[in-house]
Amino acid sequence: MLSADASSLSGTASNAAGETTIQLKRNGEDKVKLPPPSSPLPKEFTGSWAGTIEADGKTRHVGLKLSPATDGIAVGTLIAIDHGNLEIPITTVTIQDKRLQFESRAISGNFRGTLGDNGEITGEWSEGPKRLPLTFKQAPAEPTKP
Repeated sequence: MLSADASSLSGTASNAAGETTIQLKRNGEDKVKLPPPSSPLPKEFTGSWAGTIEADGKTRHVGLKLSPATDGIAVGTLIAIDHGNLEIPITTVTIQDKRLQFESRAISGNFRGTLGDNGEITGEWSEGPKRLPLTFKQAPAEPTKP
């Protein structure tokens, strides 16, 4: 429960091992770093993309979906193909000219790349301290259900 002056939060936390009461108190000003706003999505970046990451002797298959929201602003999702097509939200998509950057705070991941004349987005994926090359190629459109 939030206190009347919004300075504390109290309640009960429980799991299979039992429960306990909790109390959280505000201590100072908010220190939240909000993500920057996403950019409008140009047509050449719209759609489904596929790439692979080589790390620790393993190949990981990664999907990327970029689509415009109703206001035209870019919205994105990463797909961990090797993990049952797990969808991971992208927090921010920024596009300037042919350069694409996106961040997924859910996995502390960032990508920076450039759309080349060959239609591929070549760049670098960073997740925590790791920095790995990653190239996305346009994927075929998914079939629609009748």
